[in-house]
Amino acid sequence: KQDFILEPIPKEPIVLPDDGSEADATAKPVLLSDDEVEILKIIAKNVSLGVDKKEGYITLNVTGSEPIQTAELAMKAQQLLQEEITRFRVEKSQNELDYIQARYDEIKREAESYQEQLARITDRSQGITTTKDRIERDRIQNKYNISNSIYSELAKQLEQAKMQVKKDTPTFTIVQPVTVPTQASNL
Repeated sequence: KQDFILEPIPKEPIVLPDDGSEADATAKPVLLSDDEVEILKIIAKNVSLGVDKKEGYITLNVTGSEPIQTAELAMKAQQLLQEEITRFRVEKSQNELDYIQARYDEIKREAESYQEQLARITDRSQGITTTKDRIERDRIQNKYNISNSIYSELAKQLEQAKMQVKKDTPTFTIVQPVTVPTQASNL
């Protein structure tokens, strides 16, 4: 579980990575204008999150003077929150899945290449089997067996990694959907 805390926005401009990723060394910083900083201050003042760790839920509260715009802001905040929680929860298992998928694809091509080599040498030495042909065929057969064994193991790991990503992906239940208030609250 992750706590999301809205901190007061500093008066000086904020520099953020271009895509929100600290890991991307090529990300270019974005310098926020004074107007953008003011907008962020207003949002921070009007949007709040409450986290109930014991029950495992988050309460999103949005206040504002315009009911429709406030409801739209609440919906967008809810969407962004869900996306960020999902990204945070599945990032490690998704990276593992991507690595295993790349290795799986690579070893699959290798196994298929050895299989094709084995077929060619078997076809070539159909009627005439020399010791040299037998040694070459055995060598390629051994390489194929090893690569096929690794391929089979990676196939298992790939399925496990896919299941882990699904397991780590949180499900969200909206207990109280965003509604446009019909009367002003005294918050």
